[in-house]
Amino acid sequence: MAQVYLAGPISDEENPYQWHQDVAALAPEIDWCNPFTLNDYSLDEAKTHTAEIFAEDLQAVQNSAAVLVRRIDEYNLCGASMEAFAAYQHDIPVIVWNDDDTGIPLFLEAVATDVYQNMSDAVEAIISELDSLPSPE
Repeated sequence: MAQVYLAGPISDEENPYQWHQDVAALAPEIDWCNPFTLNDYSLDEAKTHTAEIFAEDLQAVQNSAAVLVRRIDEYNLCGASMEAFAAYQHDIPVIVWNDDDTGIPLFLEAVATDVYQNMSDAVEAIISELDSLPSPE
């Protein structure tokens, strides 16, 4: 099945990619792209490869059939917002999972195809977006 790019924060907990794995578990037939696993740079090394990482992430967005953005309150979504905008510029659907009770920023709402308040609804929306794509010939 098509690739879907996962945009949003990692956590400070033991497994920083837990939400990525939880999403993937809901729809294992989808090729979920976790941008944090696109390269092997440590955090210190990444600081000297920002242009390369940025270009790689934007290319992964362009290679995706949809983008799922997880938004949480009080977290800087600078990268995820850029990824959402890049998808929007290429007519790639942007589904936002607003994992908080507060509203989403206006610019993120402007590029969002749809906004959902829970993970399962957001994943169902991704599946619907993928199902509506033309079949590859």
